[in-house]
Amino acid sequence: MGKTQRWLIFAAAVWDTAWKLAAVWRALGRRDFKWVPALLTVNSVGLLPMAYLFFVAKDGEEEGEEEE
Repeated sequence: MGKTQRWLIFAAAVWDTAWKLAAVWRALGRRDFKWVPALLTVNSVGLLPMAYLFFVAKDGEEEGEEEE
């Protein structure tokens, strides 16, 4: 394995870990426990955590709050 390949794998792992941490933090804060196992186990290079953060757990919305 070349130096470039190792760098890409490392960068992808760091990218995925950062998004996973943000998504799991938000899911736990919203008491959205059903998402935590999926967020921790699926290796999607950040796609699943981004989808959770941007589409499921939108800013300012807490679980159980009604929109006016």
